[in-house]
Amino acid sequence: MRSTKILILLLSLFLITSNCKKPPEYAFVYAALKLAVPIYPKVNSAEELASESADNYSDNKYGLITASTLEKYRSDWANSKPEGITGQLIVFQVQTDPSAASGRYVLPNGKDVFTHLLLYGNNYFGQTRSNGIIDTENVVPAGKTIDGFIGAYSIDLRQDLVVFAADTPTDNNLLLALRGWFALRYWGVDKKHLAVLNGAVKNHATSGALGTFTTISAAPPSRAASVKTIFTDNTILQATVGDIIHILKNAQTTFTNVTPVPAGGIFFWDSRTNSEYTGTTGSTLASSSMNCVNKLTTPITSNICYVNHEGNISGAKNIPTSSIINSSTSEFKTKAEIKTILANAGYTQGKTVITYDQTNVKTAAAFFASNSIAGYPTRNYEGSWVEWGSLGNRKPSQDVADINPVTGSAYPAPNSLDSASPWRTDYSFLTGSLQVNTAYSVPNYNLTTTKQYSTSSYTVIETDKKYLLPGSSSSSGGGAASSGGASGGGGNACGG
Repeated sequence: MRSTKILILLLSLFLITSNCKKPPEYAFVYAALKLAVPIYPKVNSAEELASESADNYSDNKYGLITASTLEKYRSDWANSKPEGITGQLIVFQVQTDPSAASGRYVLPNGKDVFTHLLLYGNNYFGQTRSNGIIDTENVVPAGKTIDGFIGAYSIDLRQDLVVFAADTPTDNNLLLALRGWFALRYWGVDKKHLAVLNGAVKNHATSGALGTFTTISAAPPSRAASVKTIFTDNTILQATVGDIIHILKNAQTTFTNVTPVPAGGIFFWDSRTNSEYTGTTGSTLASSSMNCVNKLTTPITSNICYVNHEGNISGAKNIPTSSIINSSTSEFKTKAEIKTILANAGYTQGKTVITYDQTNVKTAAAFFASNSIAGYPTRNYEGSWVEWGSLGNRKPSQDVADINPVTGSAYPAPNSLDSASPWRTDYSFLTGSLQVNTAYSVPNYNLTTTKQYSTSSYTVIETDKKYLLPGSSSSSGGGAASSGGASGGGGNACGG
């Protein structure tokens, strides 16, 4: 019996691969075999997940699409849907300021084209999670949270095309739209099932390029699905603080669960402003869960805190977000322009790009430009500077700025990382333009000894990998409720 099952599996895999002109990022085993053998996710590399845009964005069917392409889809979805897409067109217009909603929504038809106004995307696309060392805000959400999003809008990510778009032209709207694209990509969604509109819906509607209406779609019919049914592991898209330190120390660390340093080299892309990159003090707010109220009572009563130190990841090149997008329209520069900007900054073919900003939401444009426009292997350092800048060792200072004027004593050390902790980033060989923020403006993190001397910062990725495994609990990682199993059959073995 066992040998028969194996024979059937081998035969089916042969049929899958022999009938596909180009293997997709994932391939499903036929549904009939799911009872015979467990299915484990296909684990992709950063190289496999890179996807270069067409020179003319109007030629893209997914990734960065133009208003003309979206209008073609919207007006005749049944006959214009891209190859491999068998389900619905679902558009999310992202708006971070509810009072500024455009009131111009991509025209749905109530049948297979749906439009939703997404006002609180951060509830789905960012979550405070611990990497085993420190809690960081807005990192890629747990599987249960993403499944909550999928369930709330009845998305089948094996069949539908999901388009994210800025509702009105603001950087925040575009960045959160791109963050939605990244979150689903990280959780295994095939590139052909995701798109981002180049430019804000309001602008395109005003110019007549998009058909719009004054209301959004009604609540969608129930089509429960889960990222578990995609059988794809794209967690390589996230780089950890351990990965970064391991790279900068030329792989000479005792850390566990770090990814190998790419043979082609690394290009660190810092997408912050130049003043943040050069270490201007007070540039980076600490996690909002921290506060500076309890330093030594008066006169420090502020709940606005800053990270321990400013600067940049050693060797990083500064390419601000403003250099690749037009803030007045929420449009990207051309592929040729973006590639030239990266080349002028020192990128050479074969390197893996690692992007970061103050927070991972802000770096969404840099990641998308590198991964899905230029087509370079790219990873995102999810912790970004709000995490990196927090991992320092501080002793009580005698600097005037750090003295409590009431007691005449120094404020206590704002960070409890021991001097020998391997997670310290406040060394000049790890942090360029190193500047330390004043002690009274830095919260006390009070990291436990166990965390300070942990050998791994892999907890988030480890949790997410477990969530994808057969038989894993739907409660893994916390967050919103899971939506349950997916509808439909075994999927398209040749893509989609």
